[in-house]
Amino acid sequence: MSINFILKNWYLRPNLKSLDEDTEAILKIKKALYNAICLKQINSESYLLITSGIKEGSKYAWEIIIPMLENMTKYFEGFRDIIIKMLDDTNGLVRETALLVMENGSFSQNEKKQLYGKLLLDKNKKVRSRAKDMIFREGAKFEQAMLQKLKEASAIETDPHLIEVYDYTLKKYAGSS
Repeated sequence: MSINFILKNWYLRPNLKSLDEDTEAILKIKKALYNAICLKQINSESYLLITSGIKEGSKYAWEIIIPMLENMTKYFEGFRDIIIKMLDDTNGLVRETALLVMENGSFSQNEKKQLYGKLLLDKNKKVRSRAKDMIFREGAKFEQAMLQKLKEASAIETDPHLIEVYDYTLKKYAGSS
């Protein structure tokens, strides 16, 4: 997908302000990609471009930004480092986006286990929920391998919905750990 996708389909959500913000957000990500390809630079400016693009774009821009970032991690080691750094960002949306990028980015199962497990304990409910979702999306074998982390997260979870989700998951694998 490209900026043309947004321009052609803006009528589905006719909000010119959102269109401008989404276009600007995507252009920031594209600039970081350009710097990596043409200038051979992946640095703190790249991080700032990516995180500000994520913060400024709407959920519609996510549909373009996330696949771009996934591809960047496959071709540029420095972008993997940026995604890992994003997991520690103060902004919950940036951390959540990093989780989504990890799903199809160039991250090993062991890296995912470590990083998803860390974010099960995040201060932001949406990030914790997304981390649990990412574990589920990896499949039953992965989820089962994460049981100890899920138990630890369940023990300190305060959100009623997430407690229910953990209870369901833990009951599903009861007796198999």
